[in-house]
Amino acid sequence: MTREKNRPAGNTDQNQNITVTPETIVVNQAPSEIVQPNIGMAILYGLIAAVASAFIWDKIVFFTHYKLGLVAVIIGVIVGIAVLKGAKGGHSKALPIIGAVLAGFGILLGEYLLLGDLLGSEVAKDTVNGKHLSYSGQLLVSMFIFPKYLFGGGMSPMSWVFILIGIYEGWKIPSRAADGAFSSEKK
Repeated sequence: MTREKNRPAGNTDQNQNITVTPETIVVNQAPSEIVQPNIGMAILYGLIAAVASAFIWDKIVFFTHYKLGLVAVIIGVIVGIAVLKGAKGGHSKALPIIGAVLAGFGILLGEYLLLGDLLGSEVAKDTVNGKHLSYSGQLLVSMFIFPKYLFGGGMSPMSWVFILIGIYEGWKIPSRAADGAFSSEKK
């Protein structure tokens, strides 16, 4: 049995008048697994995680009087995971940058809040007639002291190492997810 050029093989009675043109050819392709990320939600989730982590770190250090550099790394991990969750399954090369920036922001915000609390406790010791700075006043004064605290010797070199590791973790988690998604796309 011979097959005509534009007719499929099989029962010719059922497949009559079938012509194949470039417009009618449908290629069976698996839908792409790559989903566009929701960048706005990734930023929002990462920002919420960074601020919440900063407040928790501030209060733990303030009340225990013990500062663990490992907490900066944990903030980076939490922010990186939050950025991925906010992306809603999407992957982008921008997500690691967002994770790193927000992790750094969260860590430095924690340091800033801690400085405000420490300043407030020192001012409270020196109060005269029960007058003291409000919390917003403490944070306002801290704004002027914070750059000197960061770059004028207030932080140890090991603190900076942990901050950099935390920023790296904020970058690494979304980066690995994106690399995995993009490598499976190429297969």
